[in-house]
Amino acid sequence: MEIYARIFFLLLCFMTYGSSNAAGCTELPKLGNAEVSPGLLKTNYSSGDKLEYSCKHGYVSLRKISYICDGKKWIKLHEAECTLKRCEQPADIPNGQYSIVNGNNFVFGTTIKYTCKEGFQMTSRFDSRTCRLGGWDNHLPECEEATCLPDKIGDNIKVEGLPGYGDLFRFGHRLKFSCDEKLLILRGAKEIKCQSNGKWSSPFPKCEEVTCTKNATEDNIIVQRIPDQEGSIKYGHMLKFSCLHEGLFLKGKKNITCQANGEWSDPYPKCEGSSAS
Repeated sequence: MEIYARIFFLLLCFMTYGSSNAAGCTELPKLGNAEVSPGLLKTNYSSGDKLEYSCKHGYVSLRKISYICDGKKWIKLHEAECTLKRCEQPADIPNGQYSIVNGNNFVFGTTIKYTCKEGFQMTSRFDSRTCRLGGWDNHLPECEEATCLPDKIGDNIKVEGLPGYGDLFRFGHRLKFSCDEKLLILRGAKEIKCQSNGKWSSPFPKCEEVTCTKNATEDNIIVQRIPDQEGSIKYGHMLKFSCLHEGLFLKGKKNITCQANGEWSDPYPKCEGSSAS
């Protein structure tokens, strides 16, 4: 009733003083984060004209913002202002938590990001939410226990730590690998762990036949394979070395053998010239 009484008083003043005393209202009131409703904009304003303000995008007002011209100046009909739209307190999720990554106080434009606790992984498409006019966008994300998928286990490989039938490879689960035969060598990590992102710490290794790499040699040295055959150099195979020219002597082992660990029994020798005594 108070507002209506105030409007009636203002209208009574307009009628009492008449249009001769009404100079009109010129400059429009300036409000932060608000604009005059387009339908009420005019070139000149006189007694009794009203203005209504609308909040800018992202801002809200608890009451309607309006002014009335008393013939000389604009009078605000009631106290109100446009403030950033506020969202409710963000919801927590099991096995996870959120943090503010943009903005503050959970008002319009504030973005929060959810992360999972160690041992859990995000299964939702979106891990963030932003405060909009209608509230928080996106759905609450979900964190599930981290599990790893088993990879293909190659032939002739032994695995320690496999779970029981139907059980999962959960976060922290470890697998140890070794080769089933003596003449095989493990290529890859001997132990791997299921990580919190659902990935193994290393790829599953393989057991391969033991071979040694044939290194490059100098031009003045002759290398003979024993047995003399093409292909990979296998466990137990030998290399025999000799010098190409007279006056050179072999420095190092004459014969080296491919060992079970895939390494040579000794370094490659070199051919050097004889030194004067």
